[in-house]
Amino acid sequence: MKKIKVLCSLLPVLLLGGCWSRTEISDLSIVMGVAVEKNDKGEIGLLTQIVVPENVGLGNGDGKGSGESYVNIYTDCKYLAEGMVRAGNQSDKEIYLSHNLILLISEEMAKEGIYPQLDYIMRNNELRLNVLLFVTENNIRDIMDVKSETFQIPATYIASLGVALGQNSGGMNKDVLEFVTNMLEKSNGSLIPIVTIDKTSEPTSLKVTSTAVFKDDKMIGKLSANETRGIMWLDDHINRGEITTELDGNIFSARINSSKTKRKIFIDKNDKVSVRADIDTELFIKRDIYGYITADNIGKVKEAFAQEIKSEIYATLKKMRDSKTDVYGFAQDLYRTDFKAWNRLEDKWDDIFKNLYVDVNINISIRETGSIDRSILKERE
Repeated sequence: MKKIKVLCSLLPVLLLGGCWSRTEISDLSIVMGVAVEKNDKGEIGLLTQIVVPENVGLGNGDGKGSGESYVNIYTDCKYLAEGMVRAGNQSDKEIYLSHNLILLISEEMAKEGIYPQLDYIMRNNELRLNVLLFVTENNIRDIMDVKSETFQIPATYIASLGVALGQNSGGMNKDVLEFVTNMLEKSNGSLIPIVTIDKTSEPTSLKVTSTAVFKDDKMIGKLSANETRGIMWLDDHINRGEITTELDGNIFSARINSSKTKRKIFIDKNDKVSVRADIDTELFIKRDIYGYITADNIGKVKEAFAQEIKSEIYATLKKMRDSKTDVYGFAQDLYRTDFKAWNRLEDKWDDIFKNLYVDVNINISIRETGSIDRSILKERE
C-alpha cells in the first residue's frame, strides 16, 4: 500500500514533465543551404546557411544587420563531416540538416569530382536525398548572400530557380538521389544547372542560363539553354516553354503546351545500335504579325517548327557524341532491352555512343493561332 501511495504522489510530476528528450528549436542551427569550394590550401571551404527563425519576415533580411533572416558560417575542413562539427562549434548550437534545400558546388571543385561530398549526404540520415544540386562559377560567399524580394534566404531563392527549371523547360534540375542513381546505372553522364550572379540587374539577382555536363562525378563541360533543351526533347522532359522559327522571312513564336517523347533502342545482328525517337508536340502560336498562317500553308509552318526542334536535338547530340558522354541514358535503354547484348558491348559503349544513329520523328500540332485570326498589319493596309 505504501508503494502505491508513493507512485500516486509521483504521477502528477511524471505527467507534467513533458518530453524528456525534446530539443527546442532555439537550441538548433537549422541549415537551409550548403555550399562547398576548394580553398587556398586545396581543402574544402564549407559554407552553411543557417536560418534565424524569429527574424524571418522581419527587418531587411540581408544577413548583415538587425532583423537578419539568415547567417552564413564559413569554415575550412578536409571532410564535410569535420566541417559540420566546426560550423556547429561556431554557431554554439547543434547543426540540424533535415531542412537543407541545396548543395552548391564551385566549378573548380566540380571539375575535380564531387563524389566525396555526395557520399557524405547519402550516409547522413539527417539529410534528405532530394537536396537540389547546383554548380556556380561565382565565389560561394558572394552567391550565398544574394536574395530576392520574394525569398529572404538565398538558399530558398536558389532552390526556387531549380524548381522553376522543371516547370518551364528552361533546364533540368537534379537532386542528389537522381545524380547518384545516374552514376550507379549504366549511363555515365549527368547534368546539373549552373547558377550565377546577374550583376546587370538592379537589384542584383541570380539566374540559370547554362548547364554543367558531368561524366561520372566530374564536370567536363557546359551547355547553353538551347543545348540543354536539345537533351530534354529526347529525354521527355519538355513541359512548357517558348520556341521560335523562321519561314519565308517571317518569324513565328509559339508556346509549348505539351510534348511527349517515346523512344526505342534497336540492335541488329552485327551489334549495330540505333535509336528511334517519336516526339508529339502541341504548340500555341504567339507571334504571326503578318498573318502568314492559313489553312493552305499551316503545314509548312509545322514543318519549320519540327526542323527547329531537330536542329536543337542534333546540335547537342553531336556535342555529347564528341565528348563520349551519354547523358541521355541510351546505355540504360540497351541494358533493359537486351541484357545479353549489353554485356557484350558495355566495354565498347563510349565508342558505340560516339557513332550512334538517332532517328528523330516529330509530329507538330498547332492548337491555336492566338485570340485573333487576322493580321493587324494587313487590316491597316
